[in-house]
Amino acid sequence: MFSLRLSVASILLATGSLALANDGSLVLNQTGENNEAVVQRLEGIGNHSSQAQVGNDNRSVLTQAGDDNVAETFQNGGDLAELEQTGNGNLANIYQASTEQGHTASVVQSGNLNEVRLVQSDGFASSARLYQTGDSNFHSISQTYINNHLEATSIGDRNQIMAVQNGTGDATLRQTGNDNVIAVNQQVFPYGGTIAVTQQGDFNRASVAQTGGGRYAAGEVTLRQLGDGNQAYVNQAAGFNEVDWTQEGERNVLVAYQGTRGASIVGGSVGDNNRADISQVFDDMQLDLNQNGSLNYAQVTQEAYGAEASISQFGVANQVHLHQSMGADAFVMHSAAIRQNGSGNSAQVTQR
Repeated sequence: MFSLRLSVASILLATGSLALANDGSLVLNQTGENNEAVVQRLEGIGNHSSQAQVGNDNRSVLTQAGDDNVAETFQNGGDLAELEQTGNGNLANIYQASTEQGHTASVVQSGNLNEVRLVQSDGFASSARLYQTGDSNFHSISQTYINNHLEATSIGDRNQIMAVQNGTGDATLRQTGNDNVIAVNQQVFPYGGTIAVTQQGDFNRASVAQTGGGRYAAGEVTLRQLGDGNQAYVNQAAGFNEVDWTQEGERNVLVAYQGTRGASIVGGSVGDNNRADISQVFDDMQLDLNQNGSLNYAQVTQEAYGAEASISQFGVANQVHLHQSMGADAFVMHSAAIRQNGSGNSAQVTQR
């Protein structure tokens, strides 16, 4: 049994497809039972859609308003896809292949020349909500294994979001402005992996990689970039790590790595051209770092068990270099507190 519902002005039957009088086309292939495909063409010319449903209990709903939009869906059992295109020249491709429970996808494109490519496979009820408004935005999303949940939003022009989720991970990604990029890679066996990235402005870049496995669930990352030309790169391995970082201004940079368990990086940079380079290895290290001003630089390396550091820089062109590592006694817990206020100050601290 299959179901097809159309809302178009005029329909002419053709071999293997439906050719529409408004110079568009519709292709539908269904194999199985209780599948439903809905196509609504509200206005426009040259729109194309293709729906393939294999297995049982699939539902695909496509709505197109505008010219030269392309919508493609493939479903393999118990899947739900809802796709809405308003504008001209938009492209959306949704691929859903379930092994146990069906996947859910919702895609909204409003504007021109936007592109979405979504793959949901080998998993249990993965869910994705993708939203694009503006022109020439690009989303590429891949979800595999367990219960991934993702919401990705781009508002503006020429924004990009690329995300790979393999594991339980949950990501909320939002961009407002132009020419922003978010890249997320979650390899979070078997559980965990929450990420939230917000970018507001132009030419911001955020890259987050999470790797967790065994007993240790991947930790949490929260990034906020407000302004123009900011960059953040975070790579977390092992588990139970946390990053909560805000950059507000222009051309601020964060480079962070945590190859450990139970580590934390909290703080941010406010102003212009500030930079923080951070690397934490081993267990239970805590860093609170705040920079306010311009041209400030902090380089922090912590390799000692349970190391703690609190750093604040206020002003212009201040520098901190902090290295806390294991000495003869691997379990000596180092701590450091550094405050700099003014211009051109420099502090270098090493503890072993």
